[in-house]
Amino acid sequence: NFVAIDDEEPELQEDVELTMTVTSGAATLGIQTVVVHILPSDLTYPVYDIIQVRGTDNQGVLDSIDVACELRGIVHGWNDYPQGLRFTLIDPTNGINVFSPISNFDYEVTEGDSVRVRGVVGQFNGLATLYADTLIFEGSGFATQEPILVNEMGEETESQIVKLKCVKLL
Repeated sequence: NFVAIDDEEPELQEDVELTMTVTSGAATLGIQTVVVHILPSDLTYPVYDIIQVRGTDNQGVLDSIDVACELRGIVHGWNDYPQGLRFTLIDPTNGINVFSPISNFDYEVTEGDSVRVRGVVGQFNGLATLYADTLIFEGSGFATQEPILVNEMGEETESQIVKLKCVKLL
């Protein structure tokens, strides 16, 4: 049991970690931990260009981790997480991974759709990610990003459509 306290202070996402241990006599049969993310009703979503939440320090860590925001852009790719949602969102300034582990928001990922996504910025294995809690469909049939010719991959090409020439994969 836990009690939620509304202290009327604006705050970001809060997490509650629940751990269940299954025992039989003196033996432990299993331990399951679940993290519940709680988004307060007083959370506001400022609208940012994607580049504004993609800055990194000299270690490659995002400087906007835990920033709640709304990002707008064009859907690229497909949903590669059928239990929820994962695709790339690109606006004129940059791109970012959009992820929801539990909901697809009744949205079928279609390249060229214009969407607004609200959530909290994070990073997973170095990938800049917006952990979505809301997705708003705006329209379809928009142009996707043309591939950019690059010589090497790096932070500046993450979540971008790129083209390589004369490449040998080892």
